[in-house]
Amino acid sequence: MILEEQAQSSRRQARQQQQLLDLKAELKKQELRQQAVQAQVNVLLKERNGS
Repeated sequence: MILEEQAQSSRRQARQQQQLLDLKAELKKQELRQQAVQAQVNVLLKERNGS
């Protein structure tokens, strides 16, 4: 009985760890997308101010 509870707990921890990694990866993707958008905005502003 105790072993089964430990196994369930271990599986739950592994699942939560994977969810955390997935969220971190998603956050990184969003940050990179944000940087790309910011770079585009900067280019557009320079073009507008240059003309």
